[in-house]
Amino acid sequence: MESGEGLRLQGPEYVLDGSPDGRVAIALSSPDLYRIECFGRDGLALFTIEEDWEPVAKTEEELAAGMSAVAISIENGNASAETRTVEDTEPYHVAISDVFFGPDGELWVRIGGGSIPTFRRYDREGTPLGVALIPALDSSSGGSWDVSVSPYGVAAWDMDPEAYPSVVRLVARN
Repeated sequence: MESGEGLRLQGPEYVLDGSPDGRVAIALSSPDLYRIECFGRDGLALFTIEEDWEPVAKTEEELAAGMSAVAISIENGNASAETRTVEDTEPYHVAISDVFFGPDGELWVRIGGGSIPTFRRYDREGTPLGVALIPALDSSSGGSWDVSVSPYGVAAWDMDPEAYPSVVRLVARN
């Protein structure tokens, strides 16, 4: 490999999270598989959630917008990074874009695609609790929000570097 030439690794991509009590949830990022496996502190399987999933096609606008990529090159010990937009060739959204353990130890599963952040929630045994939507972060009118759920709550931030440091702490209302 010549100096400065990158190495590209490609293979399955997974999303995972760990809870303060040692549980781990892992899911394959796939456009046609909705499956989450949860393991205990001892590494033994606690439960598996698997649901029927119909792939959701990306819109022409989503495909045209592409996706951001970061290229990192190292030459003579000096690293440089460049962000650029690359063509998005995957025609479908992933079923599961992220997994989190929430404030009460419940499992939050973010659904891929759609302009409104949407989460399916499950209790500690994998029983469905319902769906959480965050309509205030609807990206159809601009903005590209990312959301994180943790034992401390829910936070969101705008992925557009021009809008940094836009960060929002979300509070649930009944």
